[in-house]
Amino acid sequence: MHRRLSIIAVFLLVSLGALGQARIGFSHLNGFPSLIVQGNAYTVSGHLINTGQSPLTAPLDIYFAVGNGPAVLIESNVNLGTIAPGDSVLWTKSGHHFPGAQFSPGNNDVLIWPTRAIGPGNVQIESVKKQKSIFFIAPNTAAFRINPQLGGFTTAVPLTQPINLTATAENVGDTANSDEVAFYLSYNGLSPVRIDADGQAVPVGNTITFVLSQFILLNHLPYTGGEFPNGMVGEVTFFVAETDGLAPVNSVSFPISVDNVTAMDPAAVAVTAVYPSPATDVVQLDYRTEVAPLVTGVEVYDLNGQIVRSFPAAVSHISLGKLAAGKYWLLVRTEAEVEVHAFIKQ
Repeated sequence: MHRRLSIIAVFLLVSLGALGQARIGFSHLNGFPSLIVQGNAYTVSGHLINTGQSPLTAPLDIYFAVGNGPAVLIESNVNLGTIAPGDSVLWTKSGHHFPGAQFSPGNNDVLIWPTRAIGPGNVQIESVKKQKSIFFIAPNTAAFRINPQLGGFTTAVPLTQPINLTATAENVGDTANSDEVAFYLSYNGLSPVRIDADGQAVPVGNTITFVLSQFILLNHLPYTGGEFPNGMVGEVTFFVAETDGLAPVNSVSFPISVDNVTAMDPAAVAVTAVYPSPATDVVQLDYRTEVAPLVTGVEVYDLNGQIVRSFPAAVSHISLGKLAAGKYWLLVRTEAEVEVHAFIKQ
């Protein structure tokens, strides 16, 4: 009987301990910066919410850590009054310099959390860590934030049709650029391609604008990426950066559709057939007679976006030589169009 009463007592203590717990963490980080310039002071803030079962009256310590780095104290003994279960309060700290932070230039994953081991009344506190991405800029650096609104570009832009493209970016660093500022484009995470550049110095807080007339998207990146579920080719990404370091503060991305490529004027198509597919050693190309003389280039790309064959004019056949087995894209360029064909090498 005594043994049974002891077991019951232990069970009750464990149950009561579970009930006497506050679970505290940030629900929002509205005032926490996404970009930090080393040495500048910031007002950091966020909403702390109690998702536990007991009210919290203990003071809190607020910490953060960069990646797997050590915990760094932001503020200690923060008294926000009683936070009842389900309630939230706003925490704010002004003039914070992030001392002791081990940031790396560029994007950093940061964890922010409140903690206090045991509060009054032996209420246990479970800390919930909130993750945030922060872009860190070292001193004496120009860094450019691109405006997400690109003039003339939407998801419906035809890949092979010329458009007038406008992009603006603000220097959010702490100094003017010492090198050129360039407008970059990347496709499906492939290496960025510079599509325009300007050598002007852009003071802190000022903007730079790139205007591209008759811009044809497919002229700047290989059309690759394998099969196209739901008609999607992939994603194209734009950003602006100083040319001595490709670390964009932010970028803007758009999905692009295969339908934009295939909807060409049949009378303007240069290549009428690519065969055999699958091929072993050689792939043949048949041309429309009146268009063949207008061909200005023929290129073969692998699915990594690398050019594996290139010709300055129309060719009737392409030797596949030592190319690995798989799918390849054939781009045929004329003065008016860029058309895309596919074939498979066994």
